Amino acid sequence: MRNRNSTDDGMFMLGSGVSTRRPFLLIVLLFFFMGVAVGMTGALPALFGRVVKLSDTPASLVRMLFYGSCLFFALPAALFNRRFCYRRGLALGLAVCAAGCLLFYPALRTAGSALSLTAVCLLAVGYSVLETSANPYLLSLGSPRTALRRLNLAQAFGSAGAAAGLLLGRSFTPESLHAAGASAGTVVESGVAASVQAAGVPAAALTYVGTGVVLALLFAVLRRARMARIEENAHSGQTPSAGDSLRRLIDDRRYMSGVAAQFLCVGAQTGVWSYAARVAMEQTGRDEAGGAFVSLISVLVFVAARFCFAVLMRYVRPGVLLVYASIAAVCLTGLVMFSGGMIAVTALIAVSACMSPMVPTLFGLTCEGLSAEDAKIGGAGLVMAVLGGAVMTALQGVIADQTDSIGYSFVIPAFCFVFVGCYGWYAARLPEGERR
Repeated sequence: MRNRNSTDDGMFMLGSGVSTRRPFLLIVLLFFFMGVAVGMTGALPALFGRVVKLSDTPASLVRMLFYGSCLFFALPAALFNRRFCYRRGLALGLAVCAAGCLLFYPALRTAGSALSLTAVCLLAVGYSVLETSANPYLLSLGSPRTALRRLNLAQAFGSAGAAAGLLLGRSFTPESLHAAGASAGTVVESGVAASVQAAGVPAAALTYVGTGVVLALLFAVLRRARMARIEENAHSGQTPSAGDSLRRLIDDRRYMSGVAAQFLCVGAQTGVWSYAARVAMEQTGRDEAGGAFVSLISVLVFVAARFCFAVLMRYVRPGVLLVYASIAAVCLTGLVMFSGGMIAVTALIAVSACMSPMVPTLFGLTCEGLSAEDAKIGGAGLVMAVLGGAVMTALQGVIADQTDSIGYSFVIPAFCFVFVGCYGWYAARLPEGERR
């Protein structure tokens, strides 16, 4: 624990006395509007799959595109940052994201699957580049003691944007389509389809255009803004090659354990949200609309808790906080597995609160103490760990099928939370800012 009366100077100040408040605010805006675009894209397959020609791009394919982009474009983005700087990496990600958002307009208006896939791909690639560039940059925008607070606070705004995008996505279709269960490839009444095509699709298309325009404006601001060249200030001497950095990271037990923890953490988070609606339906007898409502509440609780944890990090060491959150998540997951009714549903919603600080905190703890150049490559590895969302969720689905119980499948998230808690305990025992 930290002394409550102590203050962490340097939250937005470099050691040279240069303020980083403006760059931080710019990245917060970037995260928020990027989150809006990602949230809407996640809602598209379920909402429009039966009335727009998105039946060829179901939710699983959209998810695969995002995972694939993080896997294949994070390392090139890191190499780009090494060759140039974080600012140019952020600008590149913004430009690609803006292009993807703008492409959604003709894709939705013409009901074109190929254009929709291309727009999703562009958005996913831009997201990967932005995450790879922004996260390590945020860690460096001030004192190392406040690095994780900065990252959690910025990511909280990104989560808020994603929640806003999800709500916007749901608002683009009439309630009758939600109640019917909007799975891709299912036939709906012609009147419902016409309603969505007449009102929902144009609204969604224009919202994407508006988001794309905002991202383009942020790109213009970023090109003219004065951004601290952190990588030049933080590293002196001969710059190591990317291969040298990669070899050091592979030999670094703390780093590799952090990547494994991030892999499992993303897997747990994706699994909990993927099956939240089904748990609510099985435990309470709700219909698909009721299950979707529980999923939405879980996301909103996650967003609110992320802001709360960002404040708590002023008083509690991030590693210790990660241990507490993991223990609570394991206990709550046990309730989901072995209780029933509203107790299980309430516990499931509470798990989302416990998950809220995990991903950014693991990112910061894993990169803590790395040199500036090694952190660029290291950040890419942590972004690539999002693949855990596909692997662990698939494994959870197998267990659900074998046991004929969605509740028992939550043993997978429970295992993931145990590993995350162990890593937090390990990191909490290390001196803050320890270099490797």
